[in-house]
Amino acid sequence: MENNIKKRLVITLLLCLVLIFPTSLRVEVNAESVRDYWPTEKWQISSPEEQGMDSSILDNLSDYIENDDFNYDSVVIVKNGYIVFEKYFNYNNENNTHHLFSVTKSFVSALLGIAIEQGYIQSIHQRVIDFFPDYTIDNLDEIKEEMTIEHLITMSSGFEWVSDFPRWYDMMAAPNQVQFMLDLPMEYSPGTHFKYNSGSCQLITAILQNTTGETALNFAQEVLFDPLGIDQFYWQFDKQGINIGGTLLYTTPRDMARLGYLYLNNGTWDGKQIVPKDWVINSTKPYFRSSMESTDYGYYWWLDRDGEYYYAWGSEGQKIFVIPDYDLVVVFTASSETHEPYEYLLENYILPANLDHSPKASLGIFSIISFSIIILIIVKRKMK
Repeated sequence: MENNIKKRLVITLLLCLVLIFPTSLRVEVNAESVRDYWPTEKWQISSPEEQGMDSSILDNLSDYIENDDFNYDSVVIVKNGYIVFEKYFNYNNENNTHHLFSVTKSFVSALLGIAIEQGYIQSIHQRVIDFFPDYTIDNLDEIKEEMTIEHLITMSSGFEWVSDFPRWYDMMAAPNQVQFMLDLPMEYSPGTHFKYNSGSCQLITAILQNTTGETALNFAQEVLFDPLGIDQFYWQFDKQGINIGGTLLYTTPRDMARLGYLYLNNGTWDGKQIVPKDWVINSTKPYFRSSMESTDYGYYWWLDRDGEYYYAWGSEGQKIFVIPDYDLVVVFTASSETHEPYEYLLENYILPANLDHSPKASLGIFSIISFSIIILIIVKRKMK
């Protein structure tokens, strides 16, 4: 009798955990092994139902977008490698390039990973100042000397950077953008505080140019754009002929989806490892809890704290969502300065449209622990 009670209680605990946290038990799709084509030349179009999505829910998404006052420019949803939903607004179409704003940083992150893999850069633990031996640097002290590439790409450089846009405009107005960044005084020790700093990425594109011997744009075309079939792009340079690292890359929404699809496939593309798999994994891990919209931060990628997706994020409504559990890439572009509704659209339309959708758990990790402890205490008491 006693043994039966124990078994029932243990079974009850397991069932409760399964019911409360169904998403944690979802088996990750091995995307690398199931692709029947690659969209290098052209994306293929499919009906939502053919890819396991409910078109009626996506129709409701379309109605919501049409009636929303957010200034959308495009929405592209890729499921299983097929475009299942695509809408353009404000006279845009699939061939129009769009300013990516800070989504540019996620492209730069990919380039950095490739440059390290190809031996141009030894590791992210190299000191930043070592890449600029010809510069005389103001405010140079032991703290600044400790700054590494990793600190730049996790937004933990320690630079004094009051807020992004005023400081950004100061940098762009300077005669030399790299010199401006290197000269900044330090506010914190590197690696101790998250502070969003678009200028940090300017140092990364400068490092790429110094080490590869070509501009970040030319390097990108060779190792990233051409292999993925990205052939419509423009990337502005600074006053020294270095590509602007933090922004000012232009490409199409479909090409934005190509970057997301590359990361969804762990850096592989049509049988080739374009971005190292370890770099993709490490780039999309949380290193700092950011101060923006309850997110964590990786290597120039933002992370949903529930672990359901990660994304590239640019001002005025530019985003590339990568949602591995559903084999999804979702791209938004916009021209708006109002609050973005994208998480609402994901949670209420895009994810529920998947036929295998499991709603996110309403309880957090502390609830799991508390619930488990209670059940185990009951089991222990029954054992006495």
